[in-house]
Amino acid sequence: MKRTISFYIKALHRDFDQFCDRRLQQMGLTKGLLYFILYMGNHPGCSPGELAEALEFDGGHVTRSMEKLISSGFAVKEKSSEDKRAVFLSLTDRGREVFETSRRLFGDWDGLAAGSLTEQEKEELIKLLGKIAEERRRIKA
Repeated sequence: MKRTISFYIKALHRDFDQFCDRRLQQMGLTKGLLYFILYMGNHPGCSPGELAEALEFDGGHVTRSMEKLISSGFAVKEKSSEDKRAVFLSLTDRGREVFETSRRLFGDWDGLAAGSLTEQEKEELIKLLGKIAEERRRIKA
């Protein structure tokens, strides 16, 4: 069988998922909640609507995920003092600790996966993958 771009992307995705799962389990977090932690860490005080739009999830999924993060002690939900209907989401100290550790997952995996490449090869690979991703976004639009 001829190897394709999709073959390698799928294999690397699976490897990254397994790498993340091992690290996240140690912190008591699932991969499904990782991107919520990352977004909230970069956007403290965001609303559930902002979170849903940024991560492209429906409101119900965001609500269920936030309840898991809140009950696990990773996040808090605060009502606005100005508008009682408005809610803001923030990470707790535990959530910020996980955020810092989680941010490093990407670089750690990149270092392992591309350790044999030169800096120039890494830059070229990222550039080419970016072109592929942009083309896919353009076609979808």
